[in-house]
Amino acid sequence: MNESVIRSGPIVSKNIGKIIKLLCTECRDQRGKLRETDHKIVFSHEKRWDLYFEKMDSVDFDGRDAFQIVECMGCGASSFRHESYFSEDRYLDENTGESDNGIKSKLYPSRSSEFIAHKNFQHLSPMLRDIYREVIDSYNGRSYMLCAVGLRALVEGICSWGEGRWKSRRPEGGEEECRQMTTF
Repeated sequence: MNESVIRSGPIVSKNIGKIIKLLCTECRDQRGKLRETDHKIVFSHEKRWDLYFEKMDSVDFDGRDAFQIVECMGCGASSFRHESYFSEDRYLDENTGESDNGIKSKLYPSRSSEFIAHKNFQHLSPMLRDIYREVIDSYNGRSYMLCAVGLRALVEGICSWGEGRWKSRRPEGGEEECRQMTTF
């Protein structure tokens, strides 16, 4: 049985001050979609590690982790970024020539160009506004089942809340107004 040793240590970061393109949590285009903007790496803590087999006198696996704080150069919003490299994640497809350098990155809070921004519905009750925000957050968090349940609760809440309001001031046409309110 081979003895193995994991060696690791901090790396002096050369990435501080580097400008990278990322989706910003605050900057949006005309349709309300997240926009890719320049971000500056303001802090980076990096560690390199390798798995070394002493009897074989070789490094079999190696990797690197960088934990970074990035700041949008447009609006100043800060985010956290984890960039990692693992030697076994690299590949080269000899048939197509496609390759992957093994570097993965994840942003916190997570984001996508398909994220939906919250809209401000002042005419809804506070409870329905809270349900609406949770529906949008669950969609953006890719919790689609929770989003579907929330949508149903939101539609039922809007229609039952609307019926009570409209019956007192306008007995007919409340259903149509409810339909208009539920189109986002």
